[in-house]
Amino acid sequence: MAISNDYGHIHAFCRQVVALSVVGDLPFGLSASAISRIAVIALPMARELGAVAVAFAGEGCRVAAKVATFALRLPSAEAVRVQDDHICRGYMLCAWIEEGVWASPASRAGTTLHQN
Repeated sequence: MAISNDYGHIHAFCRQVVALSVVGDLPFGLSASAISRIAVIALPMARELGAVAVAFAGEGCRVAAKVATFALRLPSAEAVRVQDDHICRGYMLCAWIEEGVWASPASRAGTTLHQN
């Protein structure tokens, strides 16, 4: 809280990204608006640390998409539609990770998600 009080919530989140990111991590920046200052500041920091930064964004979020390693953009300017899309993608990602981590090697045959 002290960082938020002194520097604002944006810097508090960015400090967490710097403190916790390591090579190979996959931090996500979500933005339903035209610009997310947190994503624009934190994603490049994560990339500098060797993380693969991913932006979930709407069609107006060009800045967040440019600073990420990968950008998944929904072609909509309606924030509610973009937020719904973020939730859906989040659930799908969790399901794929869970399947890849917990499924037996035989049940993963033929899939593109494998545990190394």
